Amino acid sequence: MSSRKQSKIVTVSINIPDIKTNRTLLRIPETIDSPKEIRDHLLSLLKPTSGIMEGYVDGRQIVLQWYPDEVNEQAEKLSTIASRLIKEREYDKAVQILEKALVIKNHDVEYLYKLALIFFEQKKYNKTLLYLKKSISVCPIHFRANLLLGITLLKLRRLEPAKRYFLLSNIFNKSSVLPYLNLGAIYSINKQYKKSISMFNECIRLAPKESRAFLGLARIYTMLKDVESANANFQKVIELSPDSKIAEIAKRSLKTRPETHAGISPEPVNPLTQTGRKGVGGKQEEERVAAGVHQFLKHDYTGSLDQFRAYLSKHPMDHFVWYLLGETQLRTGNYDGAVISFRKAINLYSKRGLYYKGVGLSFYYQQKYSKAANAFKEAIQYGKNDPLCFTLLGICNMYLKRNEESEHMFKQAMKKNPNNPLALYFSAQLNIKKGDHKRAIDDLNKILGFEYAIPIKENVRKLLKSIHM
Repeated sequence: MSSRKQSKIVTVSINIPDIKTNRTLLRIPETIDSPKEIRDHLLSLLKPTSGIMEGYVDGRQIVLQWYPDEVNEQAEKLSTIASRLIKEREYDKAVQILEKALVIKNHDVEYLYKLALIFFEQKKYNKTLLYLKKSISVCPIHFRANLLLGITLLKLRRLEPAKRYFLLSNIFNKSSVLPYLNLGAIYSINKQYKKSISMFNECIRLAPKESRAFLGLARIYTMLKDVESANANFQKVIELSPDSKIAEIAKRSLKTRPETHAGISPEPVNPLTQTGRKGVGGKQEEERVAAGVHQFLKHDYTGSLDQFRAYLSKHPMDHFVWYLLGETQLRTGNYDGAVISFRKAINLYSKRGLYYKGVGLSFYYQQKYSKAANAFKEAIQYGKNDPLCFTLLGICNMYLKRNEESEHMFKQAMKKNPNNPLALYFSAQLNIKKGDHKRAIDDLNKILGFEYAIPIKENVRKLLKSIHM
């Protein structure tokens, strides 16, 4: 076998107990029990559309191996060029090169998978799904393609099919932490907390410094009202990733201990005060912030407001808590109060885009589009260049009759996330104003094509009806 062909071999070692545990998933009847019978059944079940699949029994494992029937040197040279372009983030050029390679060798799993990766990076999830399914049809045991297919489906909120591909990827490759991490998240969403905890613990066993798994555990124990376990896991997140966004989430999510039966709170345990946070008060004040965040997450905004205000009365220099107060005021419809709180945060720390975004949202909800647009521009300038900021800036510009600027913002929003229903909807409205009904209809039909439920679909149908009248 040539070295080129050897480099394209995909090999998986599957534990026989795992196969028997997942008979339904792998469609293996109860009557099939011996390792040889299981191997033969898997080979008949996982027939590739191209290439050769072989298998053998190795103790308590079944080893499956796929390799291509041939390798084309010209196509391989194109693939090498595409890999360099991907590293340089020249995605559109890489796509063109890989498409040429596929014309020469149209069932090469490597080229198909590379295209899927590019489209995933570009958030073009429908195309990602298309090329991943092609990859798996060529090489059913391609565990990376199965994993990415699960991640893509999870992005599209299709939990059950996502779970299936994570389980398959996990069966094919027990050493990867990502299937465990994502399965933990899905089981948590489905309130299957025992299974979720098991998945996150397996993830930690493989990667003891995986802070996302500790955050997942902390959130589950929070829901189970196990304060001590939740705090221990939040603290682990802070230790492992001290300057990250998830560490900030963990700091703000630390819980107070429940009251004793006599109604007197015991001495609070707050690991946050041991993480080097400067310029703030003692444990009791920090506990107020944690309690405020907890109430916010429970939609108890009145309680949340009381906690944040009590804390800020003693520590008015804490810009992040001013931001939290603003976020809570937004939820209660106190937009003027939210503007004041966000601006206090900005006065204390003027280079955080998140705070300007808060100001923009406050003005946007009041239909003060000129002020909102200015705030969103500053948010983007200071790094908050997410799809929502671009979308809302585009909407503000549209209402201000700055149509060219509006169109540019919608394009930027959809470049960040092509599956952005709000940007597509208002872009369609803009195209209707310009008389470009075809583009408007294309945008609206794309929204209706999303498999997940969103309230805006009803408005889309009405707008489509008005175009066709």
